Amino acid sequence: MGTIVDVGISSKEFALSETFNAVPDVTFEPLRVTAHEPGGAMQFLWASSSDSERLDRALQEDNTTTVATRLSIDCKHTLYHINWSAKTQAAMNIFVESNGALLDVQGTNNFWEFRILFPDQAAVSTAYDNWCNHSLDPSIRQIGGLSNTIHHNGMGLSECQYEVITEAFRMGYYDIPRGITLHDLATNFDVSHQALSERLRRGHQTLIEKTLCQSPISIRHHP
Repeated sequence: MGTIVDVGISSKEFALSETFNAVPDVTFEPLRVTAHEPGGAMQFLWASSSDSERLDRALQEDNTTTVATRLSIDCKHTLYHINWSAKTQAAMNIFVESNGALLDVQGTNNFWEFRILFPDQAAVSTAYDNWCNHSLDPSIRQIGGLSNTIHHNGMGLSECQYEVITEAFRMGYYDIPRGITLHDLATNFDVSHQALSERLRRGHQTLIEKTLCQSPISIRHHP
């Protein structure tokens, strides 16, 4: 059974501490991709800040980067391609190579938060030892099994939400006209009409939050 771990680490130990100090309101998230290779994690970062010019300078001057290239910008977000210093890249590789899959990352307020999927508890212990051996002091915020939350592509859906949404799609609930009514779908799951409706709404809310609200690239090309 897989294990999902939420890990926090100070930017002073990891990356971009000087940038956070220079631009306190900045928030970073990686461009979402399907997989990471060692040396390739977090090469592309979405940044949100009220002062993009100051952010440009701070990233260039930060001792954990060698080159920071602005690729695109809109009214709220800027996409950067980052070349990291050797020390910082080595620290990032630990997160990628510790028998875990990096599901989500966010950097804000001088702190980085990671959500990582490990194959088992033993892999978590091994990863923690590796981090400590490389002078990192991660804070384990939460540990949970996949039976509680299934993070398909980092979407954060619960097992029930994932099952209902995928079955609704398969049965044609989202087709025009609908291939199945909400009432009949609820009967298939042996739950009430109201219970299924609420489950779908919570699942939809999670999907919108994790995609439309957190991935600027998904809306930039669709005015």
